Amino acid sequence: MTGIYECNSRCKCSNTCLNRVAQQPLQLKLQVFKTENRGWGIRCLNDIPQGGFICIYAGRLLTEQGANEGGKNYGDEYLAELDYIEVVEKLKEGYESDVVEDDSDSPSDVKDHSEARKSKADSGLSEEEEEEEEEEEEGETSQDARDSDEEFQLAPWEKGLGNPLPEQSSIRTRLRNRNSRHGSDDSQNDPKDKEADIVADSRKKSSRSMSSSEHNDSDDEDSELLRQPSRFAAVSEPKESDKAKKPKNRSVREFFGHDEYCYIMDAKNNGNIGRYLNHSCSPNVFVQNVFVDTHDLRFPWVAFFALTYIHAGTELTWDYNYDVGSVPGKVLHCYCGSNDCRGRLL
Repeated sequence: MTGIYECNSRCKCSNTCLNRVAQQPLQLKLQVFKTENRGWGIRCLNDIPQGGFICIYAGRLLTEQGANEGGKNYGDEYLAELDYIEVVEKLKEGYESDVVEDDSDSPSDVKDHSEARKSKADSGLSEEEEEEEEEEEEGETSQDARDSDEEFQLAPWEKGLGNPLPEQSSIRTRLRNRNSRHGSDDSQNDPKDKEADIVADSRKKSSRSMSSSEHNDSDDEDSELLRQPSRFAAVSEPKESDKAKKPKNRSVREFFGHDEYCYIMDAKNNGNIGRYLNHSCSPNVFVQNVFVDTHDLRFPWVAFFALTYIHAGTELTWDYNYDVGSVPGKVLHCYCGSNDCRGRLL
């Protein structure tokens, strides 16, 4: 339904190229005959395979205003809208609506990332220095995480015999792990160095406890601010009618201009045999938009292809896809006679 793009004069292929179908002359034997209650019609004198090309719809190209004036004066039974853009957009409404959007690239994440880059750029550091700083920060965070985990690990004698010296045991555990990581043997060091390490660790603990107390105080202040009542402004929700008026996405036709509308093909005075194809609610022919001499979405060729295998002598019909009630004050009944007949065209 999104159109066919055929080779044209700019291609280096010959006229026998397999991608040249709608631009070829008529290959089938078709007959124009008079129907009982639907005017002129077309039937095929040969069997047509499914998907076989039949003919195109040719005529004069008119604007919407010109087509309306001509329809009032001379009739609109041979007018065909080139509404390829509207048909495709209607088919794609709600396409992949059930797909969950990825929040990894949310605007807040992008903003934070850009702010971090900006602060690094303002600091004037080179890339190598920035990488070294990041590695040092990661090392410090991992070290703090290890120390916090080690403080809560119980020694073998603490599991069964109680915990006689909790501070000294945790300090010894950290010292042993630290020596094993750096590959040094602190058992040969002087006891003065051990005492200095113990004092440094105790100072580190006291600074952590002070920072945690300050953090708790700030949390209390934030909670007090949150408890204060806030004023809410009454905002009226948009009405359903307003939501319906505003389309979610812009139409492709708007990019060609604000006053751009569907073009009309008028085959009343100038046309080909395709204008005699009648309507049916159960058609055996379908329409395909073909782009040959231009890729402009406003000017496709209207080509007819066989929807099913059509036996010789069968009338060729297609669905006009009229909307009942689209033209005020005009009623057009359907006489196709199929089992799925809708009764009305307009």
